[in-house]
Amino acid sequence: VRPNFSLLFQEIGRRGWDIIFLQETHFTRRCEHLLTNRHNIWQSSKSAGKKDSCGVAILIKATIPFRMEYVARDDEGTLLLLMGELWGEHISLVSLYALVQGGVEFWRKVSVCFFLKRHSLGHLLLAGDFNYVIDPTWDCTTHRRTWEADTLKALVRLMKDLEIEDLWRLVHPQGRDYSFFSNPHQSYSRIDLLWGSAYWQAITVGVSIHELTWSDHAPVAVDCGGYNLVACVFGVC
Repeated sequence: VRPNFSLLFQEIGRRGWDIIFLQETHFTRRCEHLLTNRHNIWQSSKSAGKKDSCGVAILIKATIPFRMEYVARDDEGTLLLLMGELWGEHISLVSLYALVQGGVEFWRKVSVCFFLKRHSLGHLLLAGDFNYVIDPTWDCTTHRRTWEADTLKALVRLMKDLEIEDLWRLVHPQGRDYSFFSNPHQSYSRIDLLWGSAYWQAITVGVSIHELTWSDHAPVAVDCGGYNLVACVFGVC
């Protein structure tokens, strides 16, 4: 089911977000134009596969002085990397959608992608629908779903290799909140994540999980304080 992009842009405008990482856009390469805002408020980049089961994108408000230098994307519509300059700093923005059936092999692919470019990444902000939780005890309401040990190990290894942290958990070390509701399992989990390097950790003043509305994923927003920047991860379908 393709998401309602009119509702998406209405919510983005109401919330005042500046950078939006989208997952499950459900467009193919022929349909990427559907995510182009006609008022030219956003600069956008997308990754779309041959089928419409995936799709990721990054929207950046035109008033944000981001100068893009490099774009990398996969062929399946699950990974998009933007490298560029913002406020005199080199940064990298990554939107990803981890397929449940991809398992540990998906995370190995991501690790290889970063390994090849890790010396030129700059300050990394990685956001997406991970379809896994780091800590099943804290980040989901039921253990009915099987969390594969190998995948969890790969996620932890990825965080260590890239020296990034879960920004929500950093702000809420003992907190419990959830971004996704699974109707078949009748359970909540926190699978929509924003991971940042030391630079993003230092400027983050708050991270909020908003209410569920028209999508079965709740938007998760990080407030970068004095920089007047709010980045959000949003599974839109």
